[in-house]
Amino acid sequence: MAEKSRKASGDGNGVVIDPSDKETTDSAITNGKSKVPADMDESDCFGRPGSQIDDKVIFKNKFGESVAAIPVIVDFNRVLQLKHFGKNEGVISGVSNRDLLHAVAGVYDISLPDMDTETIYSTVCARWSRTIVLVQDIKDAVDDTTERNIKRRSRKDKNKDKDKDKESVGEERNWKRKVDETNDTYREEEVTDRFSAFVDIFSDTDEESEEEENELEGEESEDEDFTKGISTFLADATRRQKQREACDGIIAPSMIGIENRLLACATFEKKYVDHKDRVIHLTLISVRPRYRMFKLGCYLLSKCVLPSVVGQHEAVVVHADNSAVGFFRKFGFSDDIILNSRWSQLAEAFTNCTLMSYLPAFTSHALLHTEATKDHNLELYDLDKEMEAWQKKSREAYLGQMCCMMRYRNEILQLKHI
Repeated sequence: MAEKSRKASGDGNGVVIDPSDKETTDSAITNGKSKVPADMDESDCFGRPGSQIDDKVIFKNKFGESVAAIPVIVDFNRVLQLKHFGKNEGVISGVSNRDLLHAVAGVYDISLPDMDTETIYSTVCARWSRTIVLVQDIKDAVDDTTERNIKRRSRKDKNKDKDKDKESVGEERNWKRKVDETNDTYREEEVTDRFSAFVDIFSDTDEESEEEENELEGEESEDEDFTKGISTFLADATRRQKQREACDGIIAPSMIGIENRLLACATFEKKYVDHKDRVIHLTLISVRPRYRMFKLGCYLLSKCVLPSVVGQHEAVVVHADNSAVGFFRKFGFSDDIILNSRWSQLAEAFTNCTLMSYLPAFTSHALLHTEATKDHNLELYDLDKEMEAWQKKSREAYLGQMCCMMRYRNEILQLKHI
């Protein structure tokens, strides 16, 4: 609920491009799907079923810790159809496209409890939807998972009672209640208390997370059930999870699945409003809890405003969760009611959220922090104050004129009935 490729040096957002690790970077994409150059046009990226959109990126938090990931854009509606034509290779090497879809749906499902799982699948697999995923290579995932597993085992000795309570809850919330194992699809029957089928696989609640912040999140075939394969995916993920928990040393690569390698994802659609305004509709964005201090959400958002990634557009529109309004606002998204009335037709399917939009600059689409203070950017601070004063006066003028016109109209009606 996005910017030009950065060079190999740190910046304020904690993002570093690492072009040196060519072997692991190339391994993330199936043969035949080469890396996309920075000067690509929109047809090179948006029009492909799956493409790597950047070199391996290193994200750092304020404590100096780092995590590396490879950004890939995926058209799930198209890649899932490739199987019908005998093309079974995955966009991510060694990972089936179906499993990648279930992993993406799991990350969204855990982070967005108010959204139905079926709605998540249909949104991700819509005809004009594209999803940007940040995926670890296997070597990094093994190192990361091994370190967490060692820490978890040391904490387990200190919190045996808590672990027992957690296991009892896990039994009550067994994922098998949410899937149809016979058809290997998501069960559509309503359950009295809503919980996610992915909770045991994607929940990061067992990790230490003292430092967290709120950083964020066409047509479809009527015959295809996009949840197909979910039972197999969850069973395999559960098996790997049990193997890791039983491991005392270094985690083997065979114990690592896409559910461990996927760090964050964002889904968007290209739409036309009133058949003329080209709009990028950011429908879903989510970062796994343990990585929310590494600026992954900022990076995803920066890519979602780049024409080279999403195509040419007049605006980027998002239905922000009320708790995420501040996150989008600091990157230049506006919740101005009059401005966003242009995109009101996009709000029909969304509730309990705030409609916000981002209008790029005339000469650049780089996403920058827009917060200004007297001490650090006096000129921009003064401009913001002038805009706020102008907005207030404009609203007051509009309200005054609207009230006058409504009373004038009602007065005419009264006079006609005398």
